[in-house]
Amino acid sequence: MSIFVPAMRVSILAAWLSLLCLHPVGAQNRLIYREQTGQQTARVEVWEEKDTEGLLLRTVMSYGETYAIRNDFDMGTLSFTYGNTEQKTFYTAAREGNAIRLNGTLRGKPFSRLSRIDTRPLYESPERSLQGFAISGSSGTLDFWIVLPTEALIFQLVAKREGRELVEVDGEMVSAERVKVSLPGIASIVWSSLYWYRPTDGTFLRSEAVRGIGLIGTPKTVLELIQGVRL
Repeated sequence: MSIFVPAMRVSILAAWLSLLCLHPVGAQNRLIYREQTGQQTARVEVWEEKDTEGLLLRTVMSYGETYAIRNDFDMGTLSFTYGNTEQKTFYTAAREGNAIRLNGTLRGKPFSRLSRIDTRPLYESPERSLQGFAISGSSGTLDFWIVLPTEALIFQLVAKREGRELVEVDGEMVSAERVKVSLPGIASIVWSSLYWYRPTDGTFLRSEAVRGIGLIGTPKTVLELIQGVRL
C-alpha cells in the first residue's frame, strides 16, 4: 500500500520492524488484505492511529515491506518511513513546503535528496487518501504526487471517478465506486491502475495495478480486502 547514512545494521532494522508490527495502544480496527502478483501471494496488514496532529497509517507486508505514513486530517501525506528488507532499503520522506526531502539507505547505499514539487498534495497511500474522493460524487479529476517507494522517485498522478459497478472482493461480488489513477495526459496510456471503494464509507476494497511505472512484462498485482470492516 502502494511506490520509493551508512547502511543500517541488521539488528537495528530488525528491532524497528518488530516494533512496527506491534498493535499499538489506541490503534483502531485492523484491516487484512491479500496481495496477488502472478503466483505469489502476500498478506498485508493495515491499521491507523489518530492523535492531535493527524493520522498515522501503518502497513506491514508479509514479505518484509513496511510503511508508516503520517497524514493530515485532509489525508495529505506529511511524512513517511519506508522499509524493504529484501532490497536493503530504509528511508524517511518529509514534505517541506513545495519539496520532499528523502534521507536513508536505498539498496544498501546511503542517499539524501530534495525533490521539488508544487502545491498539490502528496498521497503516499492512494488506497487511504482517495477514499473521500471516491464517494464524493465529483465529476472532475484530482491531481497529486506520490513517491515510488522502491526507487524513491516522485511522480505526479491523476485520479478520476468512473462510477459504481460490481467487483469481486474475496470471492464475492460487491457494489463499489471505481477510481482510475494514471499518469497525467497522454502518458496515461503507459501506466494506470484501478481502485474500488465501498460506497457507504469509502473503505478501500480492491485494486489492480502494475507495481512500478514503465516495467514492461511485470505481472499485475491485485490487492483485495479479506478481513476487517473499516479503519
